[in-house]
Parts: sequence; C-alpha cells; structure tokens
Amino acid sequence: MIQSMTGYGSATATSSRFHVSAEIKSLNSKYIEIYLKLPSYYFYQEIILKNMLTQKLIRGKVSVQLTIENLNPTVEGIKINTDLLKAYYHQINQLSEALQLKESLSLSTLLSLPHVIQETNQQVDEEEWQLVQEALTQAANALTENRLKEGKALLTDLIERANTIEQLLLEIEPFEADRINQIKARMKSSLAELTELFSLSEDRFQQEVVYYLEKYDFNEEKVRLRAHLRSLFELLENSTENQGRKLHFLVQEMHREVNTLGVKAYDANIQLRVVAMKEEIEKLKEQLMNIV
Repeated sequence: MIQSMTGYGSATATSSRFHVSAEIKSLNSKYIEIYLKLPSYYFYQEIILKNMLTQKLIRGKVSVQLTIENLNPTVEGIKINTDLLKAYYHQINQLSEALQLKESLSLSTLLSLPHVIQETNQQVDEEEWQLVQEALTQAANALTENRLKEGKALLTDLIERANTIEQLLLEIEPFEADRINQIKARMKSSLAELTELFSLSEDRFQQEVVYYLEKYDFNEEKVRLRAHLRSLFELLENSTENQGRKLHFLVQEMHREVNTLGVKAYDANIQLRVVAMKEEIEKLKEQLMNIV
C-alpha cells in the first residue's frame, strides 16, 4: 500500500516506576533523516533507536520527541542546580522591576523551571529502556497508519491523473491523418519552390517525403508512453511498500516521451493535448515527492 511521507504518531508506556511518552513527526525528504530529542545519557541507545526507526519508516525527515518521567525519584538520584536557579531568580526579578510587576516568586515555581532539578543517574534502567522501545514502536506504528491513510488519498489522485494522460493520448488519434496531409502539403509547396531553381524528379520528391514522414513519426513515442502508463497502473494497483522511487522513474520516462511527441507533433490540436499531458505529469511528480 502506498504511504505518504508526512504523518504524525504518538504513544505512551507506563510502569510503577516510569512514564514514557513518544511523539514522531515525518515530513518529505529524498532519504531517511532522523532527529531524536533524548535524555543526554541516551548516547549509546540513540544509535539503536535510529536503526529501528530507519527500518520501519524507510524515507522521510523524521523528528522524535522522547520524554521520560521517573515516578519514584530518590533523593540520591536528584540534584538541584542552585547556580541555574539563582540565575533564573536574578533575571526574573530584573524583568519584574523593569515591567513594574509586584508578583513574588515562590520556590516551587523556581524548581519547576527547565533543568533546575536534574537526575544524577546517568545509566539507562532496564525497565525504563523496555518502556522506551515499547512507546517508540507504538508511536512509529501510529505514524505508519497515518501515512497509509494519507497514501490512499494520494493513490486516488495519481490514478485519476494517469487516466487523464491516457485519455489525452487517445484524443490525439483523430488528428493524425490531417497532420500527415499537412506535412505533405507543406513539403510539396517547399519543394515546388526548389524545383524552379533545381531539377527534382518525382522519385526524389517521394524519397524526401518518406524521409520527413519518418522524422516526424511519433508512433514509437505513443507505444512507449502507453507501456509506461500500463506499468504505472500496475504499480499503483498492486502497490507494495517503497514504490516511490520506481514510480518517480516511470513518470520521468513518461515526461521524456511526451516531450518528444510534442516536438514531432506539427499540429495545433495535438500540441494542446501534449501541453495538457505535461501539466498532468508535473502534478504527478509533485505528488510522488510525498510517497515513501
């Protein structure tokens, strides 16, 4: 199933000692980029978590917020950063005086400020680590569900645009006969002017006609474009994970064939449909930028 690269997922895991919450946000990216916000002592575990998320999420710019709360902290495991607390107090008082505020600061307010209370335990507890993995796995699964939901809407849009391109290709056919006649007429007119200066036999004229008709023939481009469309429909209808790059390559090849078809068109009605196909292909490219 097609997945969007954008999405959000969150989860929590709790025991009698710890409460862990994990939030994951994913945006578009050519490759997988993972940014983790973890406790400072999770230096080694960061590599493990990145590898786990890389395997599950494949592509995208992924931001992870992990919060761990110790529900039963001990005095030995806690340190109050008195220097930081004093700095907070000093700056808040200066600001209060400048703004002429009369509110007084309580100790509990100061202690609740960021990083005033610090845990001195720099080891990852086994129970804590299990909860972290559980919460992050559930958050990643929730993100994937969100991506799949977005992917359904993308799939519908991609199929509609591919159908439009196929229909425009069919609309070219009624104009092909007139196009050939126009090419022949213009060639005959041009060659008639040349015969006034140079002798030109009927055989030579026919050779020139065949040469230019082959030059302006775009049947091969149409055949290849139809083949690419069939491959595109097959990938979309039987889509598995990680099809973004394959789909992007197919659409690039379609763009190449439509460009060549436009160069050889030599007909205003055909050119209009070629322009419309190019617009649909550009929209396909935009949508594919968001597929895993």
